[in-house]
Order: sequence, then structure tokens, then C-alpha cells
Amino acid sequence: MNNKKKLHIFINAFSARRGGGQTYLINLLKHLPKEQELKITLMVSRTSNLQVNNSQVEILKIDFPVDNPYLRALWEKFRLPSLLSKFSADILFCPGGIIGTKAPKGCHSVTMFRNMIPFDMEQRRKYRWGKSRLRYWLLHRTMLSSMEKAEHVIFISNYAKEVILKASKKGIKNYSVIPHGIGEAFTHPKDEDISTDIPYKGYIVYTSTIDRYKSQVEIVEAVNILKQKGVTLPKILFVGAFEENYVDQVIEKISLYRLEEDIKLIGPIPYEKMPTVYKNSKFILFASQSENCPNILLESIASKKAVACSNMPPMPEFGKDSVLYFDPRKPKQIAEILSTINEDYRLIKDLEEKAYKESTNYSWVKTSQRTWQALSSLKGIS
Repeated sequence: MNNKKKLHIFINAFSARRGGGQTYLINLLKHLPKEQELKITLMVSRTSNLQVNNSQVEILKIDFPVDNPYLRALWEKFRLPSLLSKFSADILFCPGGIIGTKAPKGCHSVTMFRNMIPFDMEQRRKYRWGKSRLRYWLLHRTMLSSMEKAEHVIFISNYAKEVILKASKKGIKNYSVIPHGIGEAFTHPKDEDISTDIPYKGYIVYTSTIDRYKSQVEIVEAVNILKQKGVTLPKILFVGAFEENYVDQVIEKISLYRLEEDIKLIGPIPYEKMPTVYKNSKFILFASQSENCPNILLESIASKKAVACSNMPPMPEFGKDSVLYFDPRKPKQIAEILSTINEDYRLIKDLEEKAYKESTNYSWVKTSQRTWQALSSLKGIS
């Protein structure tokens, strides 16, 4: 009879309210190691809709207003330690990037670095003095402190690792580099009707939040350059949520150049429909100036589509030679790349083949296996 104690991993999922945070946890917990018995407690807010169908995972809803970041900080500092002791947690895993408490004796702490903007001064300076600037300043301090105190840090790109090792004066005790995976839905998209969301075909799609560091204004400038030269592109679709102050600049530029029929702001589309959105495109555009692990780029290449991509790190780390690069800060260069891909059918086919081949290096199975191994190693279990 095996009386060996199960390794109890306590995951703080307060920050996984939607989007990438939930996608990461769902895929991580979907691929728990079969050869090792783990007990997982997933701690979420009372308003969370996160669901995991696995008998090894217990979802613990906290009946306290932790959606408020200030109240959450107080609760984590003063109440979480006793909860960890009560549950006899072996490991506290905080994938959101901040460890807001001192783990009790015998409980190891692990965090993850996901948000690059607090450590990117070029991008931070684009925001006006106020709430956003203050938020990123605070995140820089708290995230770096968490990583320096943690017993293990998971980086999701080599570029991110180098940024933090350079920024840290105290040093990082222990770390691993484990990129995110790609969902199978992107490699095998369904044939479904998305005409109510996108009533176009053969478009160029750029999926991302409309925000300062995503270069939508520069793309509008690039389209105008091409239009002045008589170059006609398929419609460019901006798919994603809006950052209010910046989206006004994007709309003003579109109106100034009379590009209302050339560039469409679609807004957010349900994540499960995105594989079809990519499938129906002519090619994909990704112009972000700052990323940690570019999930959208990974999903784009997995969709077997040609991609025109930002050349800023860490994009080349993931795209390698499977995408065509440009400087997202230079509209003329964006225009050249868009025109080149659009007019060269053979180039599109070549990039599609290279992209899909490169995407096979990333899977949630691999990501999960390496993550559970990294966590288990803290208790001498592999």
C-alpha cells in the first residue's frame, strides 16, 4: 500500500479573471501528470467563472471582495498564511506574478513573470501621468520583489528572463524558462459561420487590444502611405478590446485619411471563434512593441497563415524565420512589408509552411509537463 503524501499545490488564481490567465490555468490543469499524484487547490474570487473538470482539482471560492486590488492585498497578507497552513499546502503558486504573503514554514513559493509593460520604460512613458503610470510603477516594484523572494520563478521567454536578471539587484534564486503552448483549436480550426462577427472574407487581421504599444496608429499611417501610391490592400481588421484614450487617436487617424472602408474596428470576438477568424484571413498582422510570450503570434503561426510581424523582442525568439519582420514604430517599413506579402502568392505559401512547422515546437502538453516538473522539484519529487 502506498501511503506517500500527495504533493499539495495551492494556486492563487485571483488574477485569472478572463483571457490569457484563464486559458493558461485551464490548459495547465488539463494535463496533470498521470505518473504522479498531486492535489491541487485552485483559489479563486467569489465572482470567478473559471471551471476545471478534474477530480484532482478543488476549486476554493473566497467569500471576500478580492476583485478589489487593495482589499485583495490586505486579505493575502493577513489571511492567506493561515489558509495555507490549514490546507497543509506544500507549494504556493502565484502565476499572476505577485506573491502577496509570506508562506508558512514548509510551504514553498513560486511565481511567474507574465506582464512586460511594467519593465518596459519606452512603453510606460507613452501613458499620461495618472492611474496607468502609477499602476505600472507599483507593478514594477511588487513584481520584482515577488520574483526576488520566490523560491522559483517561471519565465515564459528567454527575453523575459534576461530583462529581469538585469533589473534585479538582489538576484533570482532559482528559475526556469517555460513558454506557453498553443491550443489544438488553432491547428485544426472548425468550419463555422462567423459572418455576424466578421462579414468579410480574405482580410488582413490584427488581433490584439487597441493600445499604445500595439502600434495601431502606425498601421493606419502605413495603409495611408500605400493608398497614396495606389496600392490596394484587403480590409484590415482590428480585433480586440479598446483602450479608451488611445482608440480615439486610431479613429481620428482613420477619419483623417478617409480609410473607413479600408480599416475596420471589430472589437472583441469570443476566444473560441478566433481559429476561424484566422482561417478566413489572407494573412495575419502582429505589430506589438512589447510582449513577454506573444500568445497571439504563436496562435497565428499555428493557424498555418503567413504573418507580418513586429521585429521587437521577444517576437524573433518565437517566430524565427517563419514570419516576415518589420519595425512597428516605422509606418514606411510596415507599408513595405504589407505590400510585399499581399502581392506575392508564393511568399505567402512559403511563410504558411514555415509558420506551421515552427508552431509544432509549442504545445500545452509540453508546457504543462515542464511546469509540473519545476513545481514538484521544490519538494524533491520529479
